Amino acid sequence: MFNANDKTNAPKEPVMKKRAESKTPPPPPARGKFSRSFTPSSAKKGRATEYTKQVKEFLEENNDTETIIIMPDNDLARDLSDSYGFVIHANRVDADLMWHLLVFESSITPVAMEEVKDRSRRGTREEKIFNFESTSDAITDELVKDFEDWILNTVEVSGQLYFTNATVVPVEVDLSAAETVQMLACDAEDSNILIANVDEPFSAEMLAQNSSLRAKLTFTPNEEAVTLGGMPLRSDLQIAISETFREKNVSQIRASSGSRTLLEIDAFVNARWVGNELPDRDQDFDPATYIPEVVMTQSNPYHQDVTSGNFERFFLGLAAMMFLKDNDLWMKQFESNMHNSHAKLSGLAYGMFWPNNEIPSDINLVDEDPTESANWLRKVLYRTERSRNIPVEFAVLINESTLGYATQKLLLDVADGDLTAVDKLVKVLSNLTDGVSDDVMIVQRSSDVISGQIRVPVGYYTTADGNRPIEEIDTLHIMNTLKDNYPEKLDDYFEIVQIDDREFNHEESMSKMIAILNLVTDGQFKLKGFGTKLYINPEFLQGLAESVKHGDSGLGMELDSNVELSNRGGRRNTGRRTTAGLSTSPLGNQRRRHSSNRNVGLSSRYR
Repeated sequence: MFNANDKTNAPKEPVMKKRAESKTPPPPPARGKFSRSFTPSSAKKGRATEYTKQVKEFLEENNDTETIIIMPDNDLARDLSDSYGFVIHANRVDADLMWHLLVFESSITPVAMEEVKDRSRRGTREEKIFNFESTSDAITDELVKDFEDWILNTVEVSGQLYFTNATVVPVEVDLSAAETVQMLACDAEDSNILIANVDEPFSAEMLAQNSSLRAKLTFTPNEEAVTLGGMPLRSDLQIAISETFREKNVSQIRASSGSRTLLEIDAFVNARWVGNELPDRDQDFDPATYIPEVVMTQSNPYHQDVTSGNFERFFLGLAAMMFLKDNDLWMKQFESNMHNSHAKLSGLAYGMFWPNNEIPSDINLVDEDPTESANWLRKVLYRTERSRNIPVEFAVLINESTLGYATQKLLLDVADGDLTAVDKLVKVLSNLTDGVSDDVMIVQRSSDVISGQIRVPVGYYTTADGNRPIEEIDTLHIMNTLKDNYPEKLDDYFEIVQIDDREFNHEESMSKMIAILNLVTDGQFKLKGFGTKLYINPEFLQGLAESVKHGDSGLGMELDSNVELSNRGGRRNTGRRTTAGLSTSPLGNQRRRHSSNRNVGLSSRYR
C-alpha cells in the first residue's frame, strides 16, 4: 500500500480535468468505514457483494483504512443495468481520490449485436453484418460522470477525482477463490497507483550487487494456462525474467545462490498470411507467403519479491522477446506442436500460389520430421532482401479492460497518437535503462513504436476437455480445418488479418471473423469482447533490446542457455526424409494478390 499522506508522492501531471467546484457539494462528515446492509437479489450483484465482502475483510485484517471499497446505492443503481454488478476501488493520494471501477458480468456472451441492414453489399454472398458493443465499449464518459457525481456525494473528497479505467470481470471467474479476489483487488490498486504516478520505477538500482538478469525460454504448450483473472490463456511458449545472484566466500552448507522472478510472459507463434505475387515467365518462383509473428498474450508482473515498476518491467519483457530471433528459436514452437492435428505445417500450402496448381503427394512429410518442418518453414516464410534471415514480427495482444490493462494501455494510447503517452513512454524507457535509451533510440511519434494494429474478437471455445482460448484458432488451425470444405472462407480470413490494406471495414471484419470462429469450433465459440493486436516497430524493439543489454544500463540481461522444449504428446519421427516438393493452392489465381511491402501505414483502433 502506498502512503497517501506522503507529499513527495503527489501526482506530477493531472490526467483528468478537475470537476467544477460549483458542482461539488460541501464535504460530508468524516466517516470511519463505509459499509452497507444492501442485499441484492440478482446473481450478478451478489457476485459484486461477495467480492466486496472478501476485500473488506482482507483490508480489516491488514488495518488498512485508506483504501475505499464501495458499491452503488439505490440512487445510482436504479440508473444502471441489472445485468451487471459494480464495485468502486478507490485510494487516496494526498487530497485526491483515484478510483477504479470493477464491472461484474452475468452473461456468458455479454457482447450486444445489432444487424447492419442499410449498407452497400459487396459481392454476391448474403452475409449478416453486425455492430458490436462489448462491456468495455459501454463504459462511456457519460457513465463515468454519473459515477463521479455519486462518489462526490458519498465520499469526502477535498481534491480531484481521477478515473483509472475499469476492469471487466467475466461471469466465469470464480470469486470463491481467495487468490482470484486478491488479484483483482491488487490490479485495481495498481491501476490507481500508475495513474497517480506514485509508482517507484524499476531499474538496475533494485538489483543486488552480485546479480544478473536471465531470460529463460520454455517451449511447452500449456493447456492449463489461465489469465491473471482465471480465463483460458494461450501459452505455447513462456519467458521468465529472473534476477540471479551469487554470494562470495560462503561455506558449503550455506546457500550460495538464489533468484527472484521479476516478470513472466506467455506467448505463441503464428504464421500470418501476407500473400505473394506470381512470377513472370523469366523469374524463379518464390513460395514465401507468410510472416512469422510472435504474439504476447500475457505479461504477469505480480510476484511477491517485486511489487513496483510495472511499466518498466513490461518493456523489459518486450526486450526479452527479441531473444526468440537468436538462431530462429521461435521455430521451436512448431516442433513442440508437431503432433497437434490442427497444427500441421502442410496446411500452409493451401494459402500459396504454385505453378501448375499441383500439390505433391509427399507433402505430409513436413508434418512428421522436425528437419523437414524447418526446411519447409524456411521456404514459405519471407526473408529480407539482402540476407537469409527471416524477419519476425512481434505483437502484443491487449484484451480490453482485463487485468493488467492499466499497464498495457500505455501502448494503446501511443498507438492512438497520444503525444502525452509517447512522452510517458520515453520516460519509462529512460528509467529502465538509466538513460541509455535516450542515446540509442529515437521515439517522437506513434509510428516510431507501433507499426500496425488490428482489432480481434476474444473469448474461448468449449471442447470435451474444457474451455480453450480462442487464440488457438490461428492460421494453421483454420487452414487445416477449412481448406477442404470451405476454401472460400479462407479468402475472408486472409483479408481480415491484413494490417494495412484491408478490403473490409471494421464491422465486416469482426462479423466475418466471428462467423469463421463459430464454423471452426462447431458453434462453441463464446465471444467475451474484443482485443487489440499491436505490432511493434522492429526498429523500436531492436533499440530497446540494445539499451537493456548495454553495460551502462546496469541490467545486462542475457539468455539462459538452457532452452527447454516439450512436445504436446506423442513421439516425433527423427529420421531423415527426402524433402517434400512445393505445392499449390487449390484457390488458384482468384485470390487477391498482395505485395511483400507490409506495414506501410498505421491502421486506426476501433472503439
